[in-house]
Amino acid sequence: MAGYSTGLGYYKTMRYVIIPQALRNMVPALVTQTVIIFQDTSLAYVIGVKEFLRRTHLVDSREIKSIELYTFAAVVYLILCFLGSTLARRLEKKERR
Repeated sequence: MAGYSTGLGYYKTMRYVIIPQALRNMVPALVTQTVIIFQDTSLAYVIGVKEFLRRTHLVDSREIKSIELYTFAAVVYLILCFLGSTLARRLEKKERR
């Protein structure tokens, strides 16, 4: 209504008034859901851990660096989850203001 009362048409009201407010409210929830989906995908991947361990064993038999392989996988997972959670927290704090 505010957009119409200032003389904006339907599309300009949507572009300048409605959509910015909707995005501001939706972004924190979308980022949180993305982090949750990533973690759930990793959980589904862990269910197939036999295949994962077999592949790691194949690489390990060529490279003989078991600790490095598993540490690398854990660090990558930790970094992605931490960055996603930090981004979600910042967006939620920004939205609260």
